[in-house]
Amino acid sequence: MRRFTGGININRPEQQTKNTLKQQFNIHGLMSKNEKIIAGILIGAAAGVAAVLFFQTEKGKQLLADIKDMASDTMEDAIQRFGKVEQKFKEQLAINETEEDV
Repeated sequence: MRRFTGGININRPEQQTKNTLKQQFNIHGLMSKNEKIIAGILIGAAAGVAAVLFFQTEKGKQLLADIKDMASDTMEDAIQRFGKVEQKFKEQLAINETEEDV
């Protein structure tokens, strides 16, 4: 980025460093679009295989059980909270209807 100051163009040193780093680590120019898609598919497949292998171990099975327990607890908590909100709403609705009758 160039800056105009009093008729003299001055390049800021930090901007020159940024441009140099961008040129050195230009990832966009290294792979074509198709290569990026294939690389993404391969990485995704490898991650999937690793996950399956992990969840087949005892540690993985225990982790899945813990996740299921946590999800169940969270669902129960959400249902209880919804019930409380519903009850308060009905109470407020009853109060408002009583005030309108008066």
